[in-house]
Amino acid sequence: MPGVVLLKGVLDADAQLDVLRWCLAYGVDGKRWLDGDGLNAPRQGRGRSYDAVGRVDARAGPLCEALRRAARAADGRADRPGAVATHVLLLWYARLERGLGWHRDDGKWDGASLAPVVSLSLGCSCDFSLKANPSDAPVVARLDSGDAILFGGPARSVMHAVTNITPGTCPPALAAAALGRVETARGGEFRLNLTWRHAPEIAGLEAEERFHIFGGGTRQFLDAARDRGLEAARAEANERRRARRARRLERKGRIP
Repeated sequence: MPGVVLLKGVLDADAQLDVLRWCLAYGVDGKRWLDGDGLNAPRQGRGRSYDAVGRVDARAGPLCEALRRAARAADGRADRPGAVATHVLLLWYARLERGLGWHRDDGKWDGASLAPVVSLSLGCSCDFSLKANPSDAPVVARLDSGDAILFGGPARSVMHAVTNITPGTCPPALAAAALGRVETARGGEFRLNLTWRHAPEIAGLEAEERFHIFGGGTRQFLDAARDRGLEAARAEANERRRARRARRLERKGRIP
């Protein structure tokens, strides 16, 4: 697919462990992924944080630029020098049965330019699926720990999804480093995804959307879970869904 570059094995085992450690320092020690004693996206079993690159770690920016140089060497259509990554989304998967649904990185927080999204995978392998249009058959790339994928230029707004995560594929050294530090799957297994974006227009606004893709309903759920417990939050979320459905049916002239 023009504008997409897959970099297999771009980080060796030592580099992967180094990146994991500074991500844990930011996400766990810095409490960015944690809400009370659990991950801040409890329904998905995930920890999320969206922040300026420099606030995550001093090594985050140089790592992204190194990945972009490697991608330009493979396919210059996917990237052009000059648009430095300003923000990074960290997404920690503790539940391997849940992937990530189809979407485009074309919202307010994703950047307005054609500068690429740079995505790095650590931990368990996954199937990363892409398609230009909803009706297209997906192209599937397997991302193993230490692989990166970049999509920019003509593919900057490509639809993509994590359609499968494979248990038993997390490198043992990474699992050992995560075990006991943060919620994981059995044996310390996890998937960690870092995605960088060029979005200078939102500098200083990160606190407004700390979790990046959380909508108002998700924030309501988190607040309710924190204040009244998980079961109460689920019951309230279900009631909101029933009320929305009733309103839709009423607008259509039907009685629920």
